[in-house]
Amino acid sequence: MKLPRIPLSARTLAGAACAALCLAPIASNAQTAAKPVANTPYAIGAQRSGVDKCIGRINQVTSFLTGANANSGIMLNSPTSDVNQKIATAIIEVEGGGVSSFVSASFAPGPGAGDCSATYDAVTYWQASCSQVASSNFAAFKPTRPLLKSVSTLDGGPTTKIFLMPAGSGCVSIKKEILY
Repeated sequence: MKLPRIPLSARTLAGAACAALCLAPIASNAQTAAKPVANTPYAIGAQRSGVDKCIGRINQVTSFLTGANANSGIMLNSPTSDVNQKIATAIIEVEGGGVSSFVSASFAPGPGAGDCSATYDAVTYWQASCSQVASSNFAAFKPTRPLLKSVSTLDGGPTTKIFLMPAGSGCVSIKKEILY
């Protein structure tokens, strides 16, 4: 089931206040209680479509990615049947400080009552070189080997990676995080 785009208000992505898309991984991989209350517009929309099992994880991830006052739009996709046994996805556009990011998030229910894993990819184009983006926006991440030759990798731990790829006169960053 597709839900309508839900607009919110503003948060800066560029510079020192790079929002969640430049910060270290989500603070805690621990989920909230087994029967959490939906408290973000995204989680409320998912709950209205019948999703209950992953509401805690949806609250956690969407709060982290958009913040309390973010300019963002979202499209939620959930299955039409067995909604608490199948993957639900969210596509989010986060805008601020002259930078737009495209985020694709997936929420997968597990076998336990409140068990839900998630992953997201946040894609952002920066009007700076990849070395500048790495040092100014992702300084907390450790540089590692490139994937092949053009895509550099920054390590944020076992569940978070940043990939930087030259694009025109700028750089595209892809932040990938997995939560269990």
